[in-house]
Amino acid sequence: MNKPIFTAVTLILILTVQFALISYGKNVEIPKTYELKVYRMEGGVGSVSMCGDGFLAAAAGRGYVTLIKYGFESPTWTFRRNDLVDSLDISRDGRYIAAGMEHAAVHFFNANAGTPLWSFRSDGPALCLDMSGDGYLTAVGTFFGVLYMLDPLNRSVRWTYRYPRNVSVLALALSDGGETLASGTSDGTISLFSAAEGRLIASYKIQGFIYFLSTSLDGGVAAAGGSDGSVYCFASNDGRLKWRYKAEGAIRSVSVSGDGKLVLAGGYDGGVYMLDAEAGKLVWNHWIKGKVKAVHLSPRGNVAFAGGDDGVLYVFNAETGWLLESIESESWITSISSSLEGTRAVFASGDKVYLVGLKPPLTEEQEGFKPPFVLMFQMAAPTALTIALALALAWRRKGWGV
Repeated sequence: MNKPIFTAVTLILILTVQFALISYGKNVEIPKTYELKVYRMEGGVGSVSMCGDGFLAAAAGRGYVTLIKYGFESPTWTFRRNDLVDSLDISRDGRYIAAGMEHAAVHFFNANAGTPLWSFRSDGPALCLDMSGDGYLTAVGTFFGVLYMLDPLNRSVRWTYRYPRNVSVLALALSDGGETLASGTSDGTISLFSAAEGRLIASYKIQGFIYFLSTSLDGGVAAAGGSDGSVYCFASNDGRLKWRYKAEGAIRSVSVSGDGKLVLAGGYDGGVYMLDAEAGKLVWNHWIKGKVKAVHLSPRGNVAFAGGDDGVLYVFNAETGWLLESIESESWITSISSSLEGTRAVFASGDKVYLVGLKPPLTEEQEGFKPPFVLMFQMAAPTALTIALALALAWRRKGWGV
């Protein structure tokens, strides 16, 4: 075989192998590591909440409150009222749902039946609320600065706290056992209460207003996100400020792990920040396109979720920050909730509710999976180029002939 023919045959073989590997790699379907169901809701979706085992998720928007069972094709029940739902929560045990309305009412539901157990008239729009894990206590904050601690099963008010005139309650966080309540207002006041009797433990004032609050399951750690671009972490038993972490933009959402060891925050600078709750040190961070509107840390502290303007739900290994999944939606994401283990999640995007089932184990290996022939191509391409160059060099120096 002469030199030109040998060269041509060699190059053809190399190109044929590369093309075959590329084609095979494109045709290999990478298995998804999550299940997804989407529900369209008239009136948009403002808030979502998921119970501890992830079987039930509540959603609400303009004119409705609905309950969705995981894996079902349509909502189990929908309560309709000509009103905007400003706030929503489902108890950790999945037995009760509370919804705060624009027109000064709070409705409590039996989650199984969808019938109101009690409708409480507040002094104004119920901008925020939070339930204890068993649903026996519900904290409600209003536009006109009144804070209520309600006992829905007994249809009674445990206690009331009134802020100064022209102050709105914007954020609340009630510990799972109902021990501690954190409250945040439009004038930048963060208040910590003993939830049982309404005793004020401590108050702290920031420049700006409070966007979001979260506590550990036992209420020992509370975190706040403010319009001043800072994350604040408190020891709830004495109200001591443990640390402050400064970001570049307003902190729109925060979430504390159940054991109180981690604090997740999301900001208008596009940053997702995982912080050590003891010292306030940055564990890891991630950047998205646009503002981060919602973050959520599974109560077990193993899975972190974030979403915002780009309409993508980001799922992270909470400890390492490894991106496990990125799930696209059709609009920006405004609310996220998950089961205790983080294996199921619900999020709100535009007029749709997205229910996600993540397939365990939630580890880095999920993201690292690639079909074997794709890996072969990734190795074969540089190898083929090396062979071609070696042949050309040998040809030039030795003058091969067959």
